[in-house]
Amino acid sequence: MRTHVACIMLACLLAVLVGPVGDALEQAAPERDKYDAAKAVRARELIRQARIAAGGEQALQSVTSLSATGQLRRFVKYVYIKSPTRVEEREKVIRGKISIKFLLPNKSRLGLSTSTLLGTRYSYAEVINGDWAWRNPPLQALSSSKNRHVIDVSDFERSLAYQAQDARQELTLYSLAWLVQGLPRYSVELSHEGWLQTKDGKADVIAVHSANDFQLWFLLNQETRLPLGFVSRFSMSQAEPVLVERTFFFSVSYLRGLQERVRQERATQAAKPPKRSEWQMHLSDHRRVAGILLPHRLTMTVDGRRVEELTITRFEVNHGVNPKDFERKPDTGSIPRGR
Repeated sequence: MRTHVACIMLACLLAVLVGPVGDALEQAAPERDKYDAAKAVRARELIRQARIAAGGEQALQSVTSLSATGQLRRFVKYVYIKSPTRVEEREKVIRGKISIKFLLPNKSRLGLSTSTLLGTRYSYAEVINGDWAWRNPPLQALSSSKNRHVIDVSDFERSLAYQAQDARQELTLYSLAWLVQGLPRYSVELSHEGWLQTKDGKADVIAVHSANDFQLWFLLNQETRLPLGFVSRFSMSQAEPVLVERTFFFSVSYLRGLQERVRQERATQAAKPPKRSEWQMHLSDHRRVAGILLPHRLTMTVDGRRVEELTITRFEVNHGVNPKDFERKPDTGSIPRGR
């Protein structure tokens, strides 16, 4: 599972939950991969209770559109080379803007505008319209052949399929967080896997997974019945970006030493093996909008370290969503459900 799946999953913060959440979940639910009718029934009942706590079925069923705009902060760690003999570990806050729109029953869109570590601005959108899903602009396809410079039709189609799957997974997450329901055209199975003691109290654990290997745990506060957050485990690279201080009027030997240090640091980062990590999204600052309690702050952590924070500055219910925002552009490519 990746936060803004295609590109921004990648200040310490205490983990929202007590202890290693993934380990506790695996101990509490060793049979979670087996479909259990009783667990599915219990999960649906808990979702029903969560919808009541969020505002009630009448209020949620009356929602025809929901839009959210907010400010995004990413906390990026990197290695900074000041000289051939001086290297520092730093963290930079990268800011961005996000908009998420749902036009029920079957249209949704996430738009993001932010920048890279070097300051280059970029933006993209993930869109779902019925059975179709895509990213605009699409990511560059990667070659699956030994010659990495050769990209064939299958590489291009596979890339579009991954991006379509990412869009469905990410927007499913926001739909669960705000509307306590999945996407109508993206089928997921729900299974109650017990409960955990968290920093915010006891939480019921619902496993959410699909046929496309999408799996995470959805946590509901046992006291308030409101969504508390999500947990997922995945393997990720430990490599950090390496930046170098701009230099002027230095000797040739100094510049050569600087270049060699950059090469060494980048080789060191590249050699780090992937690590099994735990991703969490914590939902907080619930406020009522059009009769619905909506979390206005979403904090993402990886292994307990805060990596992103999304603050919603404006929600609109049944207002301000343009159907044209979900139209497919001729050059984006898209993949129907099931591909």
